Amino acid sequence: PYTSWRSYAMIAEAMSGHTRLTGENADPEGPPVEMAQAYGDLGPGTMATMAILAALRYRDKTGKGQMIDVAQLDCMVAYNTAITGYLLSGMKPLELREKFPRGRGAGGIFETKDGGWIRLAAFGPRALDRIVQHMGVELDDISQDMMKERVAEMTRDEAVKLFTSIGLPCAPVYHVDETVKDPHVLARDMFVELEHPLAGKIKLVNFPLKFSETQPVLRTPAPVLGEHNKELLRELMGFDDEKIDELMKKGIISYSK
Repeated sequence: PYTSWRSYAMIAEAMSGHTRLTGENADPEGPPVEMAQAYGDLGPGTMATMAILAALRYRDKTGKGQMIDVAQLDCMVAYNTAITGYLLSGMKPLELREKFPRGRGAGGIFETKDGGWIRLAAFGPRALDRIVQHMGVELDDISQDMMKERVAEMTRDEAVKLFTSIGLPCAPVYHVDETVKDPHVLARDMFVELEHPLAGKIKLVNFPLKFSETQPVLRTPAPVLGEHNKELLRELMGFDDEKIDELMKKGIISYSK
């Protein structure tokens, strides 16, 4: 029914429920909130890659190609795990939390006494047992309010050290300026420095996947406007240098030297 509608990431995010869920996570009574990044583009792009690889495998085995249909909305619906919860229970996420408060475990985003924040993921009996053992509380006393109070007594680094030392998934909540300086991120070679023809030395995010034999390498930055005009016009259009120079003089094309 909506094939004539134009779509961007935020359109698919809105219709698939992600925008409303993002707002509810921040404030159950508040308005919908835009997702922090264009996941409505990134997610479907990843799905498209998976589909292409699957189709290539089918072609290799059968010799037949096929059409692949990748829709932003379809992919974002598939990524929304809250929809599965609703289909199985008939309840929205907030309703499920109210009915099963222990379902969230003891995890959450908590503020520390130095103004920092941590993200703790403590789900399941083993995680709760560790909190009981190392924080000196009874199982029935574990709650979001209790965790907020305890974490508020520690600095961010102290809280992360405590929870990771007892085997609970925990991390500092970073802003981008902290992420780019984190020693683990740096050790994983997540940034690369390249020479840009106009901007000089620039730092970019590196390819995130690691291969033992064929590690991808970023060798050049994105081309500047018109950088490959001459090559394209020669190879694809058959233009000679005289014709290309004429187009440049008339301002029809540009060329970065």
